[in-house]
Amino acid sequence: MERLNLKPTHRAVQNYYQALKEFESLAVSHEGAVRSAFQSLLEDCGKRFGWKLVPEWIRSDKSTSIRIDGALVDEYRLPHGFWEAKDTHDDLAKEVKKKINAGYPQNNIIFQAPERAILWQNGRAVLDLDITEPVVLVEILKQFFEYLPPEYEDWQEAVEQFQDQVPELGQTLKDIIEREQKLNARFRGAFDDFFALCGVSSRKNRNARCAARLAR
Repeated sequence: MERLNLKPTHRAVQNYYQALKEFESLAVSHEGAVRSAFQSLLEDCGKRFGWKLVPEWIRSDKSTSIRIDGALVDEYRLPHGFWEAKDTHDDLAKEVKKKINAGYPQNNIIFQAPERAILWQNGRAVLDLDITEPVVLVEILKQFFEYLPPEYEDWQEAVEQFQDQVPELGQTLKDIIEREQKLNARFRGAFDDFFALCGVSSRKNRNARCAARLAR
C-alpha cells in the first residue's frame, strides 16, 4: 500500500496555513475563496499518488445527480476519494448530515472547513478533528489518502500472493510447451497456427519469445 509522505513542515502544509492567514487579513471567509487553500493542498498530495483532483465532480445514478466539490481520480477515471468544503460560518456536523442524507458517498470523503475536518470511511465517521494544528491536519490527510476499501485490501493480498507464484508457474508452462513440441505432432500444429495468427514469422524467434515471456 502506498503511503503519503507528508510532514507538518512540508511546503504544501505551510502554504495552506499561509493562504488562510492571507484570506483572514482581507476579512474573506466565504467558502468559494477559502476552499482554494485546501484544494491546493489536496492537489499536491494527489500528485504523489498519480491522482488528479477534479473540481465539481458529478456523481449520477438513475434517480439523482450530485455535484461534489472535488474527487481524486486516477488515469482510468476511477475516484479514490472525495472532498466537500464548507466555510467557518457553517455548522460542519449538520452540513455533513445533510450531504449524507442527500446521497453523498460514504466510502472515503473528507468534509472540510478551515478549522475542522470530518472523515467518513466505510459508511461511518472515523475522524472529526480540529485541523488548526499542522500535525493534526497531516494525520487526517494520511488516513484519507492511504485508505483502501475492504475489497481492495483483499484484492491486493491476492495479487501479492499470486505474484510470488508467477515465476514458478511460468517455468512449469515453459517446460510443458517444450516437451509437447518434441513429442506431440498435434500440439506442434496448433502451436504453429497460434503464432501464425500472432504474426510471428520466424519459428526460432517465436519459441524464444514465448519461453521468455512465460518465464517472467
